[in-house]
Amino acid sequence: MPFEICPFAVQSQALTALHVSENVKAFLALPPGLQRARIDSWSLLKVLGLALYSGYGCTVAEEALSRWWTSTLSAIGDPAEIRRVMRDTGAVLSGSRAVRFLDRESSFDCSDWDFYTTEAGYDTFCSFVREQLGGVEVSRVVGARPSRPFDGTSATANSTELKERRKFVTPNGSMDVMCSKTASALSPLTVFHSTVVMNYLTADGFCLAYPMPFFKRFNIRGHDADDRCVAKYRRRGFTVAEPELLFAAGSTEHACLPWGLCTRHVRAFGDRYCLAFTFEKQGRPITHLCAFPRPLPTCMQEARGDDTATEEGLTVDDFPACVQFIPASLPWLD
Repeated sequence: MPFEICPFAVQSQALTALHVSENVKAFLALPPGLQRARIDSWSLLKVLGLALYSGYGCTVAEEALSRWWTSTLSAIGDPAEIRRVMRDTGAVLSGSRAVRFLDRESSFDCSDWDFYTTEAGYDTFCSFVREQLGGVEVSRVVGARPSRPFDGTSATANSTELKERRKFVTPNGSMDVMCSKTASALSPLTVFHSTVVMNYLTADGFCLAYPMPFFKRFNIRGHDADDRCVAKYRRRGFTVAEPELLFAAGSTEHACLPWGLCTRHVRAFGDRYCLAFTFEKQGRPITHLCAFPRPLPTCMQEARGDDTATEEGLTVDDFPACVQFIPASLPWLD
């Protein structure tokens, strides 16, 4: 199976999304050309449901996702070459482009491409952008301080995990290439402004750190920085929860947050709450990138300075003094 990690809640939602609108047996009996025409209008959740349905359905789903990824990358260059360099350098695509790929029901435009690399692969990837994608370097930022006049984005939160970033202008759009401070390209993603962008695409698949909130178009804000970025996702149709809205006194009318969002869970890319899917049969597993020391924020853990995390599952009875409770009637929990 291409699913490296798929929480049960995601499986249930995906199969429901598929069966509520499709006669699956009839769809799988269609000629390949008609299948492609139909599936190209589906949401990602429906495609995942098809991958769970049967072996043949899984093959059709893998081919669709690989085709979508190839089409996405063709906007900036040769998809095969871009994917090759991503494999060689350990680079991932994140930010708005990744959200746009994963949220197929949206129609918002993206202004640039955000690639994250390891230190070892950084210069190689930048050379590829210059030599193969026609990129012209227009700015360079070392850490959080610009080395020349910059456009004001150098103070975004994830710059604390960046060693350097370069902005390129190519014939097909602007591109930011970010160098992580750690041995993993994913480290800067753990301090993004909110959960909606804590996702990435490799050459061969994708990973969502908070899949259930994502599919329900619910975005949990991680810190007070980047108001502009958070507002952007409000405009794109995501409900945004501010930190103070997520902390209410525990009572019998409240329930601990599901999906690994409680502050007493230590989260990381590749843990059991993620969704990781490899759509290229010969591709590297998504989770090979996940070995790094920085944990993901667990529903405002960093905002509150709460370091009492544990991997154990929680109930109200287990931790009666736990302050991480919210009204169970919130629509995104349904």
